[in-house]
Amino acid sequence: MSNNFGGRLFNNTSGPKTSLTSKIWRGAIVLFIIIAFSVSSYIGDTNIAGYYKVKQAAGFGDLTVISDEGFFWQNFGFLTEYGSYGTVTLSDDEMDQKGASSVNDAVFVQFPDGDARVDVVFQYDMPTSDAQRLDLHRRYKSDKAVKHMIATQCIEAVKQTGPLMSTGEAYADSRSLFTQLAFEQLTKGIYAATVRMDTLIDPNTKEKTLVKKYSPKLGKDGLPIVMKGSLLAEYGIRISQFNIKDIAPDGKTLSLIDARKDAQLASERALKEKALGEELIAKEKANQEVAKIKEVTIAEKEKEVASLEAQKRFEVEKYNALTALEEAKKIRAQGDAEAAKNRALVSAGLVI
Repeated sequence: MSNNFGGRLFNNTSGPKTSLTSKIWRGAIVLFIIIAFSVSSYIGDTNIAGYYKVKQAAGFGDLTVISDEGFFWQNFGFLTEYGSYGTVTLSDDEMDQKGASSVNDAVFVQFPDGDARVDVVFQYDMPTSDAQRLDLHRRYKSDKAVKHMIATQCIEAVKQTGPLMSTGEAYADSRSLFTQLAFEQLTKGIYAATVRMDTLIDPNTKEKTLVKKYSPKLGKDGLPIVMKGSLLAEYGIRISQFNIKDIAPDGKTLSLIDARKDAQLASERALKEKALGEELIAKEKANQEVAKIKEVTIAEKEKEVASLEAQKRFEVEKYNALTALEEAKKIRAQGDAEAAKNRALVSAGLVI
């Protein structure tokens, strides 16, 4: 009986110890798994196509670029991921904003004669050299900050292009030149500018307004002088598919543009009508000259014919006169011969 009691007592005293030990082991295993799982994310990582990573090594902090696709050893280093390329959209159009890497509102641009909102869409390629990638990382630290820098550079370039032409020129007549200058200032740097005063005339009121007209300042080589370098060029970021999708002037400026366009069309119509009138006058004068020439030609021809007829008659009359003279001479000669004959007969006494 005492043995049974001792067995029950032993089992009762060892049961809680076994349960506690088991819980400790299970907890340790779970903790190990959690730690191992957490640490494993710092052991290795995978780089996918279209991206590259900058790894800052644990300890000394050395920076390296991981650009090859696939698995690589992270070795507890800190990783920053960058897209190798992307699209920047500066537009109020929701369709333009879909799928863009960086989205901002349209650029507000001040022109010499008004304001406009300019929609810009373009693609960019990040630098391909590790040195430039590391320089870019040291300065901006993240892909988001780089995209913000690219968008900011574009906004400045487009804004600095506005003063170089009127709203009407950028809106219609010189859209390609506006796009070219904006692209050049984005990729090469902001141009130094010269300024002159220009007079604008309101087509409706005929009111004259003095405005400042800017143009790129050229160096001795004939190229624009860059007063502020492009960060994109500095870090080897390339721009492609640069497109000014829309230029939307404010209401007042758009009315002035339409009025100037109507005035220009009216002026062109007047010039065409004037040219047409001058052409008709020239044709009429030409027709008159042709008629006059015809009349002169006919008169000269008639005169020539009359002269020829008169000459012909003169020749005929001259011939007839000569013929008559010769006939008269012949008759006279015959008469003289007959008279001489008669005188001879008389002298001979043959004629009584």
